[in-house]
Amino acid sequence: MKKFRPKIPIQGKDIPYMVFNSLDQAYEVMSCWMNKLGLQDWIIRLDIKPAHKMSDPGRVGEISCYYTERCAMLTLREYDPEDYETIDKFCHEAVLVHELLHAKMPTAGKDTGETYELGFLNSYNHQLLNDMANALIMVKYNLSKEWFKNFEERSNE
Repeated sequence: MKKFRPKIPIQGKDIPYMVFNSLDQAYEVMSCWMNKLGLQDWIIRLDIKPAHKMSDPGRVGEISCYYTERCAMLTLREYDPEDYETIDKFCHEAVLVHELLHAKMPTAGKDTGETYELGFLNSYNHQLLNDMANALIMVKYNLSKEWFKNFEERSNE
């Protein structure tokens, strides 16, 4: 009689890549997403850095796009459980998709001397990019929106 073995989810097959094990793995996943997002003609350099080496240590990812040349520098923040506490899960693949979407939909940066209105539009566009990135991850891995929560809801009883 066979013993029952629970299925262990495999990153990249059953669930998104939570943390890339190597830069090669990140490039492989990025290449797949670039094809799906129609960015095959872009040249994108990818790096994974600790928070203190990011241009803004509070970000989990950033991209500098050069739209005329169709090239970009994309940086993902290295995962450090001591350094990352938010209400959403840390997921390298979702952050990667979000940053790649910036190549499709430019947003103004915080350092452009933006007006209040442009700042609002920029925040709104970032929310849309995040929603689109999460939706793509949900479709690829058959996940619910609840999957992205990094906490359990408790009743007030």
